[in-house]
Amino acid sequence: MPESVSSDRRLPARGDATAIDMVVWPFATARRVATVLFKLLGRAAALVLGLVLMAVGCFFSPSLIGVSSGIPLVVVGFLLMVRALF
Repeated sequence: MPESVSSDRRLPARGDATAIDMVVWPFATARRVATVLFKLLGRAAALVLGLVLMAVGCFFSPSLIGVSSGIPLVVVGFLLMVRALF
């Protein structure tokens, strides 16, 4: 090691808890919880929206004029539900 850098001034290892880590910990935990909740709520909203689009598409499909808009609505709703589940 160069003489200008003493071995006492090493950076803490990744697993070592420092005072800054203890201060930031509650905010990091709140951010992780919020991220998980937003992901779950987003998936639930996509699932419900997909179901609604499929229902509207099925409602439009029996008429000859509505088939052109009903089938794409069913397909988009189905794909949205698949995306929400997987």
